[in-house]
Amino acid sequence: MDFSLSAEQQALADTASRWAAANFGSAVLRAALDGVPFRFEEVWQQLADFGWLGINVPGGLGGSDGTLVDACVIAEQLSRHLAPIPFTGNAVIAAAAGLLMADGVREQVLSDLAAGTRTFALVLDDHLVWPPGSISGVAWEWTPTSSLLVPDGRCLVAVDGLPCEALEPQDLLRTLARVRGIEPYPPDLSDPEWRFLAVTHVAMAACLVGAMAGALGLAVEHAKTRQQFGRPIGSFQAVQHICADMLVDVETSRTAMYGAAWAADNLPGRAALTAAATAKAWACAAAKRVCEAAIQVHGGMGFTWECDVHLFLRSAVLCADAFGGEPGALDTVAADVFEGSSLP
Repeated sequence: MDFSLSAEQQALADTASRWAAANFGSAVLRAALDGVPFRFEEVWQQLADFGWLGINVPGGLGGSDGTLVDACVIAEQLSRHLAPIPFTGNAVIAAAAGLLMADGVREQVLSDLAAGTRTFALVLDDHLVWPPGSISGVAWEWTPTSSLLVPDGRCLVAVDGLPCEALEPQDLLRTLARVRGIEPYPPDLSDPEWRFLAVTHVAMAACLVGAMAGALGLAVEHAKTRQQFGRPIGSFQAVQHICADMLVDVETSRTAMYGAAWAADNLPGRAALTAAATAKAWACAAAKRVCEAAIQVHGGMGFTWECDVHLFLRSAVLCADAFGGEPGALDTVAADVFEGSSLP
């Protein structure tokens, strides 16, 4: 069986990489942090025009009829180039949330998503776990104009007007908001919820792969150019071993992530969730190792604000904690392996 990306998916990755490199990067992010207005509406409309916001939306609703693998190809590249936009929370997570919406609501949300006319933010609980079990929670990848995806019985609905308090997470690419006045979601989950959770795990794994790929790229470039004792530090075996270990983590995480993306589209809900949780758990630990190793390769400057590596580490830490984090993903795998029928 061929597990590599198809020619079309590789072309999509190349296109997404070039577009993200031209529009984002640390200079754009740092300028935004310094108060320079970011061209959010412009790049968001470009994403809609490319068909990327609707990559997982049916063609009949204005989408591109793509697969989760296609969406992860784009998400990885945007994360790798430090794109401060809520692509994953919308094109991947909000699109998958259609599984839990009533007829009529689903079609409106997905068509608005594909057209780029609305942004959406899924509400998690206070510990960044879904489903929320209390009347307060945290809106994931929130913007001031986002419609919130909140429980309404056993369905999700998109609502506006709930009071939101912007938070400042460690990750400088994402904005979260405290939300109050929501309903708890019923705790007894079934196949649609399992499949939705599988997509959320895969989405976070894609962001983690992008973050660690970006950190690896910075480390390798620094190792090529930084001189010590009259030669590039990349010529020293100790640095080579660190970079080689980073590459192994990146490639194994990428393989697990794309395998889980295929599983989420093609396997039964429980099997899809186990595959996705496995990929997420592996990527959580790997991303932290890679980003911390990249800081080590940069030496003393790696710990400074001026060095870009910490931007990837910040992103990796938040994405690793979201949707239950590594412990929650491992609990899901353990429940399936050792208990068989007691998935959440």
